[in-house]
Amino acid sequence: SQGALYFPALLQDLSAAKDTVNMMYFIWMEDELTDKIVDVLLDRLNNGVEVRILNDFFGCLAYRKKGLDRLRKAGAQVYQDVPAIAKANYRNHRKI
Repeated sequence: SQGALYFPALLQDLSAAKDTVNMMYFIWMEDELTDKIVDVLLDRLNNGVEVRILNDFFGCLAYRKKGLDRLRKAGAQVYQDVPAIAKANYRNHRKI
């Protein structure tokens, strides 16, 4: 699968970050892969790298966000595109 190639490359790129990491995801799940990403991002934060994460409020509503909470407490800037269900129609499915 494409994920088998993508995620090892992502982890390698994140590990090599020197200045900033900017991530934007529709869904941020809690799983083994996410735990690895969180560990790498925590390491980068501890090495002075600025970490910013943006996710979709509605897309992540059903998922626990312990990893994001850990990152926020460590100094990452973690935001949701629309912070409340009342504004759910203001969001879109951006692609970069």
